[in-house]
Amino acid sequence: MRVHRNLPADMVYPIRNMYLEAIDRATQRVWLTSAYLIPDDTFTRALVQAAQRGVDVRIIVPHFSNHIVADWVSRVNYEELLRGGVRLLRFENAMVHAKTGTVDGLWSTIGTANIDRLSLAGNYEVNMEILDPHVARRMEEIFLLDSGNCTELTLEEWLARPMINRVTEGILSPWRPLL
Repeated sequence: MRVHRNLPADMVYPIRNMYLEAIDRATQRVWLTSAYLIPDDTFTRALVQAAQRGVDVRIIVPHFSNHIVADWVSRVNYEELLRGGVRLLRFENAMVHAKTGTVDGLWSTIGTANIDRLSLAGNYEVNMEILDPHVARRMEEIFLLDSGNCTELTLEEWLARPMINRVTEGILSPWRPLL
């Protein structure tokens, strides 16, 4: 186990790289849960590249979070993720606030960092990185349990969303690098 902590005062942000290295090494599955999913271009590309090389990439996000602007801004990436083969699972009827991940039945993380710019390159955050198959198996069990309370967003459903949603996303998309 290793503990990674972001120290903005020293401009040190290891959590983002921890995630990226795990995703880049994945061969079977990448299962993440994040309260806010606003990945930067590099993070988005890593997820899509993993899916395109046959990795089962799934992300649980709240269908509706406690932050309406974050909800709208996070949706800017949905089309690229869905087209790239990433599965988006929307947690229903409650705010999922977990920040967890597990990769290939060995690597796991639990912490305070969401997958957004503020958490990965701005805020003081701390995540544990755990290399243990027993922990990873338990994290997978929890992920599958949480998935039972999710609806999967399909590309077809996403492309058929109302025009007002598309316009709102377009208006808010310039704010994405700030969140």
